[in-house]
Amino acid sequence: MKQRRLMILIVAMVAMIAVRIWVPNSTLAAPIVEAVAKAGPSGAPAPADPQGPGPALQAPGGMPESSIAIAPEPDAGDAPSGNAFVARLPPPPVAPPAPTQLVQAITAPVPEPPPPDPAPPFQVIGTWDDSSAPGVFVATPKGVEFVRVGTRLGAEYQVTALTPQILTLKQITSKREYQLPVPTRAAQ
Repeated sequence: MKQRRLMILIVAMVAMIAVRIWVPNSTLAAPIVEAVAKAGPSGAPAPADPQGPGPALQAPGGMPESSIAIAPEPDAGDAPSGNAFVARLPPPPVAPPAPTQLVQAITAPVPEPPPPDPAPPFQVIGTWDDSSAPGVFVATPKGVEFVRVGTRLGAEYQVTALTPQILTLKQITSKREYQLPVPTRAAQ
């Protein structure tokens, strides 16, 4: 059964190929027909166009005359509309825009803010309480020093205030004040 069906399909295919080879393509395709309606003055039918490409016909019912003509064949350079695999050229490149002249704005340099003064290299490590005046022990780069209010610490700092929580130092050259925390007894 399958062998017989296969043979029928092969014979049909060979017949279609033979028809395609022997009969040119232009006779198989239906011609493109163009109809143009013409009306004369006051609705009367216009005379037939003797230069028209095809014969003139009178439409039934007194309708205006029409000329029926076969449209011209497309140019050989045009791609067939039904072929999806025709090579198409890309569109031409777009010309770049005209160059514009850039003008650099001249601005005055913005001065950088001065860097903040570094914190003093000191740390309060203990307190001393006697009847005359309270004092604290401060760790410095040179060692440990005992200071009270009014004492100079190193060559740059002077102790201006001392409370149980904060030691206030004033830098002599810049007059800037720094506060260092005083450790509490629970932390010691």
